[in-house]
Amino acid sequence: MSNKNGFSSVGRALVSKTRCREFEPLNPCKKINNSMSAIIDYIRDSFEELRNNVSWTPRAELQRLVVIVLVFSVIFSLAIWGADTVLSEVVGFYFQLING
Repeated sequence: MSNKNGFSSVGRALVSKTRCREFEPLNPCKKINNSMSAIIDYIRDSFEELRNNVSWTPRAELQRLVVIVLVFSVIFSLAIWGADTVLSEVVGFYFQLING
């Protein structure tokens, strides 16, 4: 018993084990257009969406944000380097204490 969407009764899988060969599948196969023109249309539509629908950050604000990220990256890397140096000295001192 099929409903209007082509699916079988409740509890059965939505795919057919015959994979669209001989019998009517539970979820009818759809033909996919894999032509080159479809790919070109997709790329063209993507560029059009990037041009018309995406709101880009103004260049001045982008430069300001890049500088902020770079400054904090340098500060954070110096903090990690300092913590690593201090902990290395502490561990070295500890091993000198236990080894005599």
